[in-house]
Amino acid sequence: MNFETASQLISDCAIKMTRAYGSAVFNGLVIVSFAGEREEVVGYIGPRPERVQNDFADDLHLLKEELFSSKHSVGEFEFAREAAGTHFDAFVVLGDWLYLICNNTTLTMAEITQKPEWRQAQVPFVEMCEAFRTDPLKL
Repeated sequence: MNFETASQLISDCAIKMTRAYGSAVFNGLVIVSFAGEREEVVGYIGPRPERVQNDFADDLHLLKEELFSSKHSVGEFEFAREAAGTHFDAFVVLGDWLYLICNNTTLTMAEITQKPEWRQAQVPFVEMCEAFRTDPLKL
Protein backbone atom coordinates (compact mmCIF):
# COMPACT_ATOMS: atom_id res chain seq x y z
CA MET A 1 0.00 0.00 0.00
CA ASN A 2 1.28 3.48 -0.78
CA PHE A 3 1.28 6.44 1.62
CA GLU A 4 -1.75 8.19 0.12
CA THR A 5 -3.91 5.04 0.31
CA ALA A 6 -2.74 4.35 3.87
CA SER A 7 -3.49 7.93 4.96
CA GLN A 8 -6.99 7.73 3.50
CA LEU A 9 -7.61 4.35 5.16
CA ILE A 10 -6.51 5.73 8.54
CA SER A 11 -8.61 8.87 8.15
CA ASP A 12 -11.69 6.84 7.14
CA CYS A 13 -11.16 4.55 10.13
CA ALA A 14 -10.98 7.50 12.52
CA ILE A 15 -14.23 8.91 11.12
CA LYS A 16 -16.01 5.55 11.44
CA MET A 17 -14.74 5.06 14.98
CA THR A 18 -15.93 8.55 15.95
CA ARG A 19 -19.40 7.86 14.52
CA ALA A 20 -19.67 4.53 16.34
CA TYR A 21 -18.33 5.90 19.63
CA GLY A 22 -20.14 9.24 19.62
CA SER A 23 -16.92 11.25 19.97
CA ALA A 24 -13.33 10.95 18.86
CA VAL A 25 -11.63 7.77 20.06
CA PHE A 26 -8.27 8.98 18.76
CA ASN A 27 -7.78 12.67 17.96
CA GLY A 28 -4.06 12.36 17.21
CA LEU A 29 -2.72 9.91 14.63
CA VAL A 30 0.98 9.71 13.77
CA ILE A 31 2.56 7.60 11.06
CA VAL A 32 6.15 7.03 12.11
CA SER A 33 9.15 5.17 10.77
CA PHE A 34 11.64 3.57 13.15
CA ALA A 35 14.01 2.50 10.37
CA GLY A 36 17.58 3.60 10.84
CA GLU A 37 18.99 5.39 13.84
CA ARG A 38 15.92 7.35 15.02
CA GLU A 39 12.20 7.80 14.58
CA GLU A 40 10.85 9.94 11.78
CA VAL A 41 7.32 11.33 11.78
CA VAL A 42 6.04 10.64 8.27
CA GLY A 43 2.49 11.95 8.69
CA TYR A 44 0.23 13.44 11.36
CA ILE A 45 -3.45 14.18 11.80
CA GLY A 46 -4.37 15.96 15.00
CA PRO A 47 -4.52 19.04 17.19
CA ARG A 48 -0.79 19.71 17.68
CA PRO A 49 1.10 19.41 14.39
CA GLU A 50 3.71 21.98 15.43
CA ARG A 51 4.65 19.96 18.52
CA VAL A 52 4.36 16.31 17.53
CA GLN A 53 7.94 15.89 16.28
CA ASN A 54 9.50 17.62 19.30
CA ASP A 55 7.30 15.85 21.88
CA PHE A 56 7.27 12.45 20.19
CA ALA A 57 9.86 10.68 22.37
CA ASP A 58 8.24 11.84 25.61
CA ASP A 59 4.72 10.97 24.43
CA LEU A 60 5.82 7.49 23.34
CA HIS A 61 7.45 6.36 26.59
CA LEU A 62 4.44 4.36 27.92
CA LEU A 63 4.20 2.36 24.67
CA LYS A 64 7.92 2.12 23.94
CA GLU A 65 8.62 -1.07 25.90
CA GLU A 66 5.76 -2.92 24.24
CA LEU A 67 6.69 -1.49 20.86
CA PHE A 68 10.24 -2.83 20.97
CA SER A 69 10.02 -5.74 23.43
CA SER A 70 9.03 -8.26 20.78
CA LYS A 71 8.55 -8.58 17.05
CA HIS A 72 5.04 -7.62 16.03
CA SER A 73 3.55 -8.67 12.72
CA VAL A 74 1.99 -6.21 10.31
CA GLY A 75 -1.58 -5.48 11.38
CA GLU A 76 -0.96 -6.22 15.07
CA PHE A 77 -1.74 -3.57 17.66
CA GLU A 78 -1.26 -2.83 21.36
CA PHE A 79 -2.80 -0.38 23.82
CA ALA A 80 -1.39 1.53 26.79
CA ARG A 81 -4.45 1.55 29.03
CA GLU A 82 -3.25 4.23 31.44
CA ALA A 83 -1.61 6.69 29.02
CA ALA A 84 -3.03 10.14 29.78
CA GLY A 85 -2.91 13.49 28.05
CA THR A 86 -0.54 13.61 25.10
CA HIS A 87 1.04 10.23 25.93
CA PHE A 88 0.25 7.81 23.11
CA ASP A 89 -2.50 5.26 23.69
CA ALA A 90 -1.98 2.64 20.98
CA PHE A 91 0.10 1.51 18.04
CA VAL A 92 -0.58 -0.49 14.89
CA VAL A 93 2.14 -2.07 12.78
CA LEU A 94 1.65 -0.73 9.23
CA GLY A 95 4.72 -2.24 7.53
CA ASP A 96 8.42 -2.84 8.05
CA TRP A 97 9.44 -0.39 10.80
CA LEU A 98 6.31 1.67 10.05
CA TYR A 99 3.72 2.28 12.74
CA LEU A 100 0.53 4.18 13.35
CA ILE A 101 0.63 5.75 16.80
CA CYS A 102 -2.80 6.70 18.16
CA ASN A 103 -3.67 9.22 20.85
CA ASN A 104 -6.65 10.63 22.68
CA THR A 105 -5.46 13.80 24.38
CA THR A 106 -8.34 13.94 26.86
CA LEU A 107 -9.16 10.31 27.81
CA THR A 108 -7.14 7.20 28.65
CA MET A 109 -7.86 3.85 27.00
CA ALA A 110 -9.17 2.65 30.36
CA GLU A 111 -11.74 5.47 30.27
CA ILE A 112 -12.56 4.97 26.58
CA THR A 113 -13.19 1.25 26.99
CA GLN A 114 -15.68 1.78 29.85
CA LYS A 115 -18.23 3.27 27.45
CA PRO A 116 -20.46 0.58 25.84
CA GLU A 117 -19.98 2.18 22.40
CA TRP A 118 -16.33 1.12 22.50
CA ARG A 119 -17.33 -2.37 21.40
CA GLN A 120 -18.77 -1.09 18.10
CA ALA A 121 -15.97 1.44 17.61
CA GLN A 122 -13.46 -1.42 17.53
CA VAL A 123 -14.93 -2.84 14.31
CA PRO A 124 -13.44 -0.25 11.90
CA PHE A 125 -10.16 -0.33 13.86
CA VAL A 126 -9.82 -4.08 13.41
CA GLU A 127 -10.84 -3.79 9.73
CA MET A 128 -8.10 -1.19 9.21
CA CYS A 129 -5.55 -3.45 10.91
CA GLU A 130 -6.58 -6.32 8.66
CA ALA A 131 -6.19 -4.10 5.57
CA PHE A 132 -2.58 -3.37 6.56
CA ARG A 133 -1.95 -7.04 7.35
CA THR A 134 -2.94 -8.00 3.81
CA ASP A 135 -1.33 -4.97 2.12
CA PRO A 136 1.46 -3.41 4.25
CA LEU A 137 2.50 0.20 3.89
CA LYS A 138 5.63 0.70 1.83
CA LEU A 139 7.38 4.07 1.58
